[in-house]
Amino acid sequence: MRTALASILVLALGSLACEPARRDVQVNWTFAGGQSCAAVGVATIEIDINGEYIPNNQFACGSGSSLATGVDLGRFLTGRYEIVITGFDANQNPTYLLDTEIDVVASQNPNVFDLDVPLFAAQPGGEGELTLLWTFDGKSCAQAGVSTVNVKLDGTLVTDDNGNADLPCTEGAVDGVTIGPVDSGTHTVTVTATGSDQTNYSVSLSANVADQEETQLAAALVSSNSSSGTATAELSWSFAGMSCAQAQVDSVHVLVDGTDTGAVACTTSGVDGASVAGVSAGAHTISIQAIRGTGGSAQLVYATAGAGTSATFVAGTTTHLIVSAAASSPGVGGVTLSLAFPQGGPDCTATTGSGTPVTYTLTSPSGTAQTPATFTCGGAAGSATLSICDPGTAGCGGDNAGLAAGVWTISATAAGYSASSTAFAVPNDAVGTGTVTFTAE
Repeated sequence: MRTALASILVLALGSLACEPARRDVQVNWTFAGGQSCAAVGVATIEIDINGEYIPNNQFACGSGSSLATGVDLGRFLTGRYEIVITGFDANQNPTYLLDTEIDVVASQNPNVFDLDVPLFAAQPGGEGELTLLWTFDGKSCAQAGVSTVNVKLDGTLVTDDNGNADLPCTEGAVDGVTIGPVDSGTHTVTVTATGSDQTNYSVSLSANVADQEETQLAAALVSSNSSSGTATAELSWSFAGMSCAQAQVDSVHVLVDGTDTGAVACTTSGVDGASVAGVSAGAHTISIQAIRGTGGSAQLVYATAGAGTSATFVAGTTTHLIVSAAASSPGVGGVTLSLAFPQGGPDCTATTGSGTPVTYTLTSPSGTAQTPATFTCGGAAGSATLSICDPGTAGCGGDNAGLAAGVWTISATAAGYSASSTAFAVPNDAVGTGTVTFTAE
């Protein structure tokens, strides 16, 4: 939390009236359409506000099934602020990210902001650094007798400036290495090493590299001399950047090296993912196919692009992998957005009068902003919801292109009110829902 040291000043009464207004600011967060910390695997939240110093700006995300978790950030001058909320998993990988604006107004105290943080999606062309900090069956480089380590990033050996793939296990008193530049986004990392007693060690990890940031990842290598026995794949998945609920996925088929291991529920105990036991030791490729419906109505709606996610599995251990799937044909859908105004604001449910014009801008999952459009809230010619139909639905109209499947954002203004960067999901070949909440300007 922010704290402030207060100074006692002797002021003339007249000057008190000119003191800038400050109001308490409270930020509440959910993820990817209202999910809890536990449901999406976020352990830590970091909050940054442009131009403001927030000491101890990292917070425990929360536990249990509570959807909303938040923090009181202290008192701020009224005005508009840029706020960045980053959600980190247990390995301190950034997995969810929201960069938006908030308006601190004098008419509310506290100012409460309920913000939904979308899945982290790196911008094309972004780069960061990846720092691997390793151990070997819990031992240091010296204790395990490891002098050099080999690292593969997305299947390609990492080399030093001289083209040497044998990287020092310890450098500058640190057991680890920093690799950069690395394209922002999700990568597969495989680390192998051999100790002085000829014990072989390995681990396979998924790393989410953030743009313009250093991402640290704990690489816990385990001994892997034995080629017998089986391992477990612990999978977390998303669909065009969406959760199971947002993407409207019911079940998922997991394929190991192209062989279907069977269908599992998309969400288990509030977590989007599943465990696959009995994976033989060695290198394997994992891919997924997402299904909506059952029986005769079952429909393939998302599938892993390309070969899938590769990893080296070690007998008797569990390897965690992040697996993403792209939308299958047609790859577009629709959405119905409810518009919510504060008390006394426009009534979108009204069926008389001229209604309230709303100007809005949609931004695609890739970050491309569409041309601003207008919509009439309420009135004889208006509507209570902003709807974009799914082209695959009867009656939508052949000239409607729909929206690309994925997480979009909308910013809007209307008659002294505004809503900024509200996220909503567009499922493949279906219609999503969301709420655009306006605040007084």
